[in-house]
Amino acid sequence: MFIKNIVSKVLVGSVLLGQAGIVYADNIKVSGWHQLFDFSKPAILMAEKKYEAKNAGTDLIMVDTAFGQALQQATVSTIAGNPSDVIQLVAGWVPAMAEIGGLRALDNLFTQEEINSIPKTSRDALTWEGELVAVPWNPGPILMHYNRNLMKEAGLDPDSPPATWPELKEAIMAICKLPERNGGSVYGIALRTSQNPNSAQWSIPIVYGHGGDIQVDNVPAVNNESVSDALNWIAEIVNSNCSPVGFGFAETRTLFAQERAGFIFEGPWGRGLVKNMSDGKLTVEPKGDVWVAQMPAAPDGTVKTIGNPIVATVSSKSKNPELAVDFLRTVLFDKEITDEFFTSSGLLPSSSMDILGSGLVGADAYAQLFVDALPFTYDTPIKSSKFNMILGELAIGMQEVISGANSNDVLTKVDEKIKSKLKR
Repeated sequence: MFIKNIVSKVLVGSVLLGQAGIVYADNIKVSGWHQLFDFSKPAILMAEKKYEAKNAGTDLIMVDTAFGQALQQATVSTIAGNPSDVIQLVAGWVPAMAEIGGLRALDNLFTQEEINSIPKTSRDALTWEGELVAVPWNPGPILMHYNRNLMKEAGLDPDSPPATWPELKEAIMAICKLPERNGGSVYGIALRTSQNPNSAQWSIPIVYGHGGDIQVDNVPAVNNESVSDALNWIAEIVNSNCSPVGFGFAETRTLFAQERAGFIFEGPWGRGLVKNMSDGKLTVEPKGDVWVAQMPAAPDGTVKTIGNPIVATVSSKSKNPELAVDFLRTVLFDKEITDEFFTSSGLLPSSSMDILGSGLVGADAYAQLFVDALPFTYDTPIKSSKFNMILGELAIGMQEVISGANSNDVLTKVDEKIKSKLKR
């Protein structure tokens, strides 16, 4: 947390009290995890200084909140009536906060120009009952990262990554025939198949790739042919020993960094992960060891993917929503701050296409592939407050299909469980 010198607070208070009448400084609390990490602290500190410089008399208080506790803390503090003014979340948590009335509509607090600079798909994902209740701070489209070295070794062209799901399957099967290295087998792809909602979430692009969806009119709809085909696609690859069994996000990332997997699905943070986890041995460049491509196209030629963005919201209980939104305006639209955030973190630093298409981000080939994906990225593939429950049931079903169960039978059962739990 960035804590001000007490003396400076006293001086500020004295100045304000010396003016006509009595004026008290406002406090704006921002809860989140960005300030906990060394890579994002410089940008947060810069934002704090700039924000307070243009909002004289306002103290910006950063409330340190670990990622794993963020939703619970936001929920409890909202119910108790003392939440932070600005709350950092991920997109999948927004419906839960909106459903308890914890989020303020932002449509009339941002200018229309600011709102229009954010891609429509991103705005739609964060709209609840017709009102925009959150904005992406760090967009997170999930794209296909691939190891160029393994592709070459398997006789594939690394300059022409798979463009369809059948092509991807062929490439996976070719790479997993390569000999062992770095302590184990080589897999064609590192899929997330652990019994965790996140594994089911990462399977949704495969559903899209088979021409379908997992919701209809914002209602979960997992019992359909495209979901069945996607689970069978995953099961065939796993049972061919071309993807490990029961791995989650940590294990799949380790495998890819060891050059023991040809493909992995990751967001804009993938470059930093690969470099760090390989101890700098792997380069992420167009002609380097690892590169990234858009998700393969569905049979009708469309390309769709999911997003896992960090988003910013304003509490419905904030007494100063204009001041709260001005913090969001500062971190999203200030070029100096967004450049600093991008330089130090590697994340997409804003959801404004004006920011993302210019400066350091605009000149970065890796970042631009993710920017290009934003118009067909779906951040809330299931817009429900029971997002994790739905995906948790689907993850269990995925494991059953991998173990040999009939996908149609499994999805009938999963669908019944989801519908039953949604009624509670």
